[in-house]
Parts: sequence; structure tokens; C-alpha cells
Amino acid sequence: MSPVKEKKNMKKDVTKKRCLSDNERYADLINGVVFKGKQKVRKEKGINKAEFLSGFKRESRLYPCITLVLFFGETWDGSKDLHGILDFTDIPEEMKEYVNNYQMHLLEIRKLENTEVFQPDLKQIFDFIRYAKDKEKLKELVENDPVYKEMDEDAYDMAVEYTNAKELIAVKGYYGKDGKVDMCEALTALIEDGWKEGIKEGIKEGLDEKTRQIVRNMLERGMADEDIIALAECRQELIKEVRKGLEARSL
Repeated sequence: MSPVKEKKNMKKDVTKKRCLSDNERYADLINGVVFKGKQKVRKEKGINKAEFLSGFKRESRLYPCITLVLFFGETWDGSKDLHGILDFTDIPEEMKEYVNNYQMHLLEIRKLENTEVFQPDLKQIFDFIRYAKDKEKLKELVENDPVYKEMDEDAYDMAVEYTNAKELIAVKGYYGKDGKVDMCEALTALIEDGWKEGIKEGIKEGLDEKTRQIVRNMLERGMADEDIIALAECRQELIKEVRKGLEARSL
């Protein structure tokens, strides 16, 4: 491009910028493009050009924002601040203090020491997740807290999903009503009948009688065949056989 033509283009740019940076023209541009001609943006009296173009006046203030990171896993092994993920290789140490660092507000659910500071819903969810691997502690928890008897369905779902408690997901329909779920009954039934442990033990040691007992317990509780097959990992024929035995016993 020739110097003359380049100079003309630069002049065009400067002229365009000067023209369109006029408050009223800028407002008209936004109204035409964004609001299809409706006069939504207007120049306010008493503000300068910079304030109008930026939309931020001298007395304007921003609202503070807090970001919390909820971690439901076992142990957080990542960085908890911005500096922890920046590569300072070959950067002089003196410059590091001029690089803004942002802290992560991390809440590790499984390591909470005091859940009493939360309202019942969150307390239920957090406590269930905290003690998910301690069967006896979990049983004691839900039996001693009456709120677990009428747990909101979405809170129940979150608690069992984050602990991967597939059995509790499967039986929710048997212990829920009107958007509430009796976590106490659901959990107690699983623990007392030993479904999960019994299934693993039966598969490992080939104890067919243990599987039969589990199927018998499920049938007595009125569970559907498809749920029994999924939880006990058995065949439909075995369910029919156990059901026939129960019917004969009741005669």
C-alpha cells in the first residue's frame, strides 16, 4: 500500500472514530443495531463522554461477588489459588509479587467439622456424604435425626448420587411420598437385610442360599421383580421359585 493511500485510510479511521464516539451518535448506533430503532439508550445529562461510553459513572459501584467451590470427593489435590496454576519459570522472583493472586474458597464436604451451622437440608446432605463409608455411623446418624424421616426428594437424590448409593436410588419409590423420602427406613432396610454385602458375599463364595434370602426379603417388602433382578443380580426364574415357596408357606 502506498504511503499516500495508507495516510488516507488512517484519516478515515480517525474521522470515523471521532464521529461515532459522539454520545448521541453512539446511542443511536446501539439503539439501531441492538434495539431495532427503539430509543432505549439515551445520553444522560451531567456525565462526560468517557462515562457515557463505558456505562460507568464516577459514583457507580460494583457489587462484591463471592465464589465458593464445593468439593464432594475424598481429597482435593489441586491448587487453591491462581499462583498455583501459573508457570513462573524464568520469571524473576521480584516480579511475582506484582502478579495478582486470587484465592479459591474451597469447601471440602467430607472434611467439614461442624455442619450445625447449616439449615436442615444442607446439613442432611453434607452429613450423609461425610459418613457414607461408615455404615454404623450412618445408621446412627439417620436414626437420631428425625429430619431424615421426611427428607426432601431432591436432597435425598443429591445425597445418594454423590455417594454412589445405587441401592438407595433404586428403593426410593418404596419410601417416598408427596415429595418426601424416609431416608431412615430406606437405609435401615438395606443395612439390616445386608443386601449390598450379601450380594457381594454370595457372588464371591457361591452361597446361593444367601441370594435366595435376599430375594425373599425383597419380595416380602413388595419390591418389583425388575428392581430385585437389578439389586440381587439374579435370574427371573429364581424370583419365581422363591415367590412360589413364600406362597406355599402362607397356605
